[in-house]
Amino acid sequence: MADFVPSESHVRNCVHFHFNADVSATETTSKICDIYGDVLKFSKCQRWFRRFAVSDYDLSYKHRTGRPGQFDNDALKSLVESDPRLTIQELARSLGSTWSTVQRHLKEIGKVHRQGKWLQNLLSEANKDLRRTICNSMLTRLSRDPFLLRIVTGDEKWILYDNIKRLKQWLSANERPLPTHKQSLSLRKVLLCIWWDYSGIVHYELLKPGETVTVDNGYNPHS
Repeated sequence: MADFVPSESHVRNCVHFHFNADVSATETTSKICDIYGDVLKFSKCQRWFRRFAVSDYDLSYKHRTGRPGQFDNDALKSLVESDPRLTIQELARSLGSTWSTVQRHLKEIGKVHRQGKWLQNLLSEANKDLRRTICNSMLTRLSRDPFLLRIVTGDEKWILYDNIKRLKQWLSANERPLPTHKQSLSLRKVLLCIWWDYSGIVHYELLKPGETVTVDNGYNPHS
């Protein structure tokens, strides 16, 4: 490649290729310069990344206006709204910018970091009908007898070694975060048995790893 001198158009195509391969602007500049020499400045590579980030794939030269190094808030907004779970580091890499710069401009465009709610498992119509029937009967009984104060409730809860995290999302002030679906139970887990009444926790036990509730071990919290 020593005798080959790449044109501006060729360099831009190389930048476009690396952008599509999800390579950062820093690494793209380094790779291209390793092959062709000092043919691409990091600041220029950043500008092309910003254009590609907003689906501007016109590789012809465009005269720049404004001060050098001007941050493109439109590109940032487009990336965030296409995937609000992107981290600041991922946004900075896509835009060829720094963590602190992206954080500052996220605030400028009115984005805040929030977590979505966990979604519970879906109930069938039969499940819903049963719950309504039980609730109505309990309300009817409560009018005659304050039995709720005497109820001790028990339940089991798997404590997972590996949990899905609810990552915060960059959103507009009036925008709701996307929910995170709960994962299925992993193999590495222990079971917590717990009992409580209206005043708080009455008793709890953490079973040994791999041990489950059975009639024989006497841990059934519903008995």
